Amino acid sequence: MWADVIVKPKWEYCGFTAVSKQKIMSNLPNIIGADACSDKLVICSLTSKPTDIRAAHRGETEFIEIPTSTIGLKMLLALDPSVVVLEPTGTKYIKFWLVNLARHGVEVRLVHNTKLPAYRKGLDLPDKDDYADALALACYYLDYKDVPYRWVSQRDADICKLRELLHRIESFNRSVNISINRLKQVLSYEFPEHANAGTGAKLFWGWVAGVRESKRYDRELAESDGLGISSYTKLDAGILHTQLMHIKELEIEIKAILRKPKFAPYMRVFGRWQMGIRVVCGILCQIFPLESLLKDGKPEVERSRAKYSKRGKSKKRLSLRRFKKCLGVAPVREYSGKSDKKAKKSGSALARKCIWRWVFSQLEKKNVRLNGTTAPHREHLNIMKENGVPVKKARARCWNKVVVSLFYDLYYELYPVQTQVQT
Repeated sequence: MWADVIVKPKWEYCGFTAVSKQKIMSNLPNIIGADACSDKLVICSLTSKPTDIRAAHRGETEFIEIPTSTIGLKMLLALDPSVVVLEPTGTKYIKFWLVNLARHGVEVRLVHNTKLPAYRKGLDLPDKDDYADALALACYYLDYKDVPYRWVSQRDADICKLRELLHRIESFNRSVNISINRLKQVLSYEFPEHANAGTGAKLFWGWVAGVRESKRYDRELAESDGLGISSYTKLDAGILHTQLMHIKELEIEIKAILRKPKFAPYMRVFGRWQMGIRVVCGILCQIFPLESLLKDGKPEVERSRAKYSKRGKSKKRLSLRRFKKCLGVAPVREYSGKSDKKAKKSGSALARKCIWRWVFSQLEKKNVRLNGTTAPHREHLNIMKENGVPVKKARARCWNKVVVSLFYDLYYELYPVQTQVQT
């Protein structure tokens, strides 16, 4: 059935009805809302927003299911789309479409996954299904096509690569932790002298797997009263050693990207803060370029009426707020009537986790040497603990202070000619 698709005219593609043929042959802009599934794309093609959304969902508007394959891509391109609107919830599902549509010069817009559910309900489409999402995505473009902040910004190619590598490392880390915990339990009776080996003992795990040699471990095993290393342990150690080597290769690839000149000022600041490569990667993926958070090259500050006090006007540091939200440390209030719910954090959970790791591994460990940039934050954290502040609250306050200082350090590094008075 698909053998002669390529040589047929666009409107004779298999699966396209008379409605599709009419749209293809017309000169009207073709807006395609596309909901990505694991193996297909559900698309809704609109030239204007329907007056009756529920009727359009029930069947007045045509919905087409196309497979995630080369044939499906040709079917989508045959519709001659002006723009394709996607939701980046399943990044793995849409990557095929993002890359190939970019190659063919088709504009792609991404709607943030937190905005679409509320917008879909506002269209009187309470039921969530693939067709409702596709219709809502197409309508969303027609309503907000000229409002920039309504769309997910397109990231730099190197930042996208760093983000992908970091997610791979995080995925491998979860598997590594499971493998090490299992091996530690087994080694407690097979080779108890090294039952506490961690991720840093790559030579040991390679020796257990049989891929590396070590006379020291051979001698210690011969003198041990353990039961001896079984074939199952060697197999598990081989898997663990492969994962550790792969993580090392990913980190080498990250370092190669971070050596590019455009990241040089950022790396100088992160070096002063004594941040490791994974922490740097987690933060940089969210805040690069810093110019996107500023206004006319300066931190945006707004004076407006105070909401929760009687002091008149208050100063709102909008650029700093955006920076904090990017790193997942910005509070979001939920007030309703007499209910005053506790503020929760919003933004990137991965960036927030990276900052927590840095605070825990650098500031809370006394055997880590700090410099003039980081030492005051350890002192501030210790003072809060000594004054009886709960540990979680002390860490949260420390995170906030670190993020504020980091924002201005990055700003003054990128704009050295600016006055050195914090805005």
